[in-house]
Amino acid sequence: MTRGSATRRTLVAALDRLGIGTGQEFMVCHPRALLRELDDVEPPEHKAKRGGPDTSREAAKLAFPRGANQRRRILDALHHVHPAGMTCEAVAQATVMPYESCSARAAELKQGGWVVPRGTRPTSKGADADVLYLTDAALVELAAANGVLF
Repeated sequence: MTRGSATRRTLVAALDRLGIGTGQEFMVCHPRALLRELDDVEPPEHKAKRGGPDTSREAAKLAFPRGANQRRRILDALHHVHPAGMTCEAVAQATVMPYESCSARAAELKQGGWVVPRGTRPTSKGADADVLYLTDAALVELAAANGVLF
């Protein structure tokens, strides 16, 4: 057995465990790159068609974010500090995302049942802001997405 074939078998087995089948595209990068550098890009299976019915758009918003989009970056940031939670202002700073975008995506995540507000904390300007926490459903999905099996 050559070293190349052993490496290939190991890689194929790892991709299988992650649910990436033969012929599917995937990206390899440092996890921090997902939080700071990528734009709001959603994989095709979660993107509503242009001009599609409103129900398609709503369904896309409710689906668990799998790609490196803004909603997923928010979930990853909250997962990084779990169980502490974060205000939207803190999430926006951690993900280098405009506050307005972060707030809109957080509202979608609340609607989808992936985050829940519990309690308040003061913002940098002294106003009280909701603290966002991951729901159990989000924790399970993030664990599965990261290859953690229960």
